[in-house]
Amino acid sequence: MTTATNLKREIFDLEKQYWEASKQADPKALGRLTADNFTFVMGEGIMGFKRPEFVDMMTKEGMKITGYSLDESTARIHELTPDVALLTYKSHIEYDEGGKHNQGDSYTTSIWTRQGNTWQCAAVTDTPVAKH
Repeated sequence: MTTATNLKREIFDLEKQYWEASKQADPKALGRLTADNFTFVMGEGIMGFKRPEFVDMMTKEGMKITGYSLDESTARIHELTPDVALLTYKSHIEYDEGGKHNQGDSYTTSIWTRQGNTWQCAAVTDTPVAKH
């Protein structure tokens, strides 16, 4: 059985790989890390994708991630089942889209599912940090 600390390390490391693959627009790495059916929830809505559609969107379309940081000190892991883990943490993203440079802070939740020995991200939700 995986300890909570080991699971947190494993999933957080995969999350970092996921962000880096997104920044690098690396279709092979994104394909390896993304589940067959993927859900992305953000301010623009709830979007469901088949893996190839999501990989194409992240590697070929208009938004380009230029920088990011994941706050590991805020990370929490919840082992929902032995093959499903929920990770939460605070993130910062910088990106170019439509000729503009943007940035933002979010509370991010991702759900990872294990198929055999391989973990894949099945869902992500980003909640913008409130500006006071």
